[in-house]
Amino acid sequence: MTDIHAHRLARVQAALAASDASSLLVTTPANVRWLSGFTTPEDARVLVTKDAALLVTDGRYIAQAEQESQLETVITRDWINLLQERTDPATLGIEAFECGT
Repeated sequence: MTDIHAHRLARVQAALAASDASSLLVTTPANVRWLSGFTTPEDARVLVTKDAALLVTDGRYIAQAEQESQLETVITRDWINLLQERTDPATLGIEAFECGT
């Protein structure tokens, strides 16, 4: 992981630790790119826990994800099921985003 991405992840994990959430789902492309370094973020999500982070994308991006991001990569099209398996849905935080008008 690049130093900048490691620093960003640490900042997000510190904020997560100070919250009531057990994990955070990052879905907006700009934030996925900011946190992971993955340059095709429209087809990816990042799941952050207090001690780990996963880049979740589909099989079209296996090589690219491994080259661009140092986060553990999970290849799946069923990311909802992954959330259910790896998080407590009752305490999952989902990033807020602003909708344009």
